[in-house]
Amino acid sequence: MNGDDKNTYTADSRISPLPTPPWGSVIAAYCSSKALALNATDKFMDEKKPHFSIVNIMPGLIVGQNELATVAEDLLKSTNVFILGPVLVAVLTLFCRCTVIDVRDVARIYVKSLNESKVVGNKNFVLDAGKIKFGDALKIAEQEFPEAIESGVLPLGGHISSVYSVFDTKETVETFGKFYSYSEAAKEVIGQYLELKART
Repeated sequence: MNGDDKNTYTADSRISPLPTPPWGSVIAAYCSSKALALNATDKFMDEKKPHFSIVNIMPGLIVGQNELATVAEDLLKSTNVFILGPVLVAVLTLFCRCTVIDVRDVARIYVKSLNESKVVGNKNFVLDAGKIKFGDALKIAEQEFPEAIESGVLPLGGHISSVYSVFDTKETVETFGKFYSYSEAAKEVIGQYLELKART
């Protein structure tokens, strides 16, 4: 269900057989819903052959600055916890394989995918910033925010495991351009956390 780190998956890869209940956990149900919705979309397009096209944008775990956050703790209530956990004190365990993408890339590609001169017909695009280690956030914090470490705002007391799947994003990059790296996304998130923390 969650793939592996041995095979390379594409936007046209599909799960077979399809997942069925009981789901076992909230995250398993969430992932299953994505697979089932994609299968239903494929089936609809194949059987009904509508006059319109469908573009599926398939992002990995979305991280990045959160414009709705008003206090630093708000950032810990989202997927940004996977970046901030290690640089704070959280010990986190990932229960499924995942990929990561910066929210700026997601927003950009959602908008650009509406351009019919750029995206012709039914298309699937996977968004993945590449193989990463969530624990690299520790190194990024050390390189970019040494003062915050020295002051104790970033205690670097956490840990997170890294499990991932490998995706071929060549067509996505050729169509929309390169992605932000995990390092760039982590720098943005940690920077926002420190900015919000300084206000309190």
